[in-house]
Amino acid sequence: MNPGGGAAGKVVRFEEPVGNPEIGPESGRHGAAIVTHIGKHLGHVAAMMVETEAEYVQVNILHVEPTEQRPFHVFVTSGMSDRPMHTPPEAKEYSLAELYICLPRDWPLSPEDLADERNNWPLVLLKTLARMPHAYQTWLFDFHSVPNDDPPAPFSEDTELCGAMLVPPEGWSEAFAKLELNREETIYFLGVVPLHKDEMDYKIQHGPDLLEAEFDLRGGIPDVVNPKRPSVVPKDKRPVS
Repeated sequence: MNPGGGAAGKVVRFEEPVGNPEIGPESGRHGAAIVTHIGKHLGHVAAMMVETEAEYVQVNILHVEPTEQRPFHVFVTSGMSDRPMHTPPEAKEYSLAELYICLPRDWPLSPEDLADERNNWPLVLLKTLARMPHAYQTWLFDFHSVPNDDPPAPFSEDTELCGAMLVPPEGWSEAFAKLELNREETIYFLGVVPLHKDEMDYKIQHGPDLLEAEFDLRGGIPDVVNPKRPSVVPKDKRPVS
């Protein structure tokens, strides 16, 4: 999937919110279908983190626990697709999306752990990105990247990761890529990959294909979040910012 040609190099930035912050009657309209889809392609939904106070859309997070075949947690949003994103005309069919992020088996996930920014930032990132198209009347799709503020700031004190790129599901999750609701509506599921600033800059300067090639030289785009992951951009290729 690569709608809109050069849109794959798009960088989505925060401006002033312009969307309607009120939660409408469409809230939760695809929830049951999303849970069924996850159960079919990823596994049993062990828990749902229900959002009690929300603006624009109610973003719940569904948790699929690790298995022997997939030894990491998967967290999937449910609610981003309640409203269509503001896509360009040529990408109208890609207006519905949900996001997922993967965390290591040993990631601290107790309620007490998740009160700590060092542990909760991937889930906060999921919610922030899921709400962003509706708050800022934009859209998110394959290889779009989003900095964490401007200038980009690390997600927490124990990582240098400070932005995110969206990627299509591949490998273990490829069958999970889309949920066809009817002839007119399909929900696309996009993985969230946290990035270093120089990786975002490199993608902007050279395009997503060359950044992906740098990842491929080091084992591929990572499925699982590693806060200590080094940048894949060699020092001699890092853009001057």
